[in-house]
Amino acid sequence: MQDLYRGAENAGKYKNAAHVLLGLSAGAGLNSAEIVRARGDWFSEEHGLPCLYVPNEDGEFRVVPLEARTAARLRPLAKERPDERLFRPTARAYSSLISDTNLLILRQTELWRPFTVPRARHTWISRLLSMSIPFTTVCAMAGIKPGNSLPSDLVGDLDTPSTEDVFKAFKAAHRHTGALR
Repeated sequence: MQDLYRGAENAGKYKNAAHVLLGLSAGAGLNSAEIVRARGDWFSEEHGLPCLYVPNEDGEFRVVPLEARTAARLRPLAKERPDERLFRPTARAYSSLISDTNLLILRQTELWRPFTVPRARHTWISRLLSMSIPFTTVCAMAGIKPGNSLPSDLVGDLDTPSTEDVFKAFKAAHRHTGALR
């Protein structure tokens, strides 16, 4: 991820677009459809933390708490564009906004090569899970509902634990429940 952030800094006139793509995907877990709709007025604060209120097709919202560094990168753009979309690259067609922008950024810096929205979103989800945020909480933050995603979709982006780590985690979990006694 650090290479991608350096790539965003080296993206020339596409720097803002790169930071919005990274911030909303890897920093807030938004999918491509949500990124192209994201607006400055989605930003808020809840329980003393910066967050996004992400609307779905039914007009319901999910709350996504933001890490300080993500908020610091996106908040200035949100304040500039409170009633406008945050992701406003120059692209030919609405359906290809993100892929066209990725190609434009790649022309500026090779550090951008590994970026895809799904990979960045999965990295965000995996990071939350590795921080011991409960799976159901992560699903709520990511907008994952029964039938639209599988936990196995995330496995490719998770680090594979060593056998020793598997047993340590198993023993630690069962120590709390008493199941190994």
